[in-house]
Parts: sequence; structure tokens; C-alpha cells
Amino acid sequence: MLQQGIIELNGSIEELIRHISDLQQMPPVSDPNIQELRALDLAGWELHRQQWILQRDHLMFSVNQIQRILADPRQQQFVKMLEELSAHRQKLERKRLEVESQVLGQYFK
Repeated sequence: MLQQGIIELNGSIEELIRHISDLQQMPPVSDPNIQELRALDLAGWELHRQQWILQRDHLMFSVNQIQRILADPRQQQFVKMLEELSAHRQKLERKRLEVESQVLGQYFK
């Protein structure tokens, strides 16, 4: 899911870079209001680009951290022990149900 977010952000960043480039290549106009509007658009899009780059970099950092943790032998040992404890607990719960059934069976005889 994180990888998909990174891919989508990369596409959005590339598209935004094209929009910024298109705006920068527009011929100059003499109307000061249009000039100000273009400058505001350019500044807003640039800030948006920076935000998306920061978000993408954070997602990439998160992916790297997750991969590092999953590769750690202690993590693998933890998961193995957790699975073993869970299996043991399920075995105990099944045994308890069996004993409970026997007790109830004797009670109602």
C-alpha cells in the first residue's frame, strides 16, 4: 500500500512539474492583475510540489524502516514465538472445551 502511494505521488509530482513549466513558458502579459494571478498560481503550485515531495520522501522512509525491521532476526524470532504461543493457547482452549463438555455431560446424566 505504501509503494502504491509512492507511485501515485511520483505521478502527481511529475504532472505538477509539467503544469509549473507550462505556466512559466506562457508569454508575458502587461496586465498587472494577470501577472499577480500567475505569480500566485506559480507559488501555490510550487508549495504543493514541495509538500508532495516531502510526503513521498516520508513514505519512502517508512517503507525502508519496515523492510529493515522485517529483515531483523529478532523480529523473525518474535513472530515465530508469537505463532507458537498462539498455537499453544488454541490447543489449551480446545482442551478446556473438551473437559467442559465432559463435565456438563456427567452433570446431565
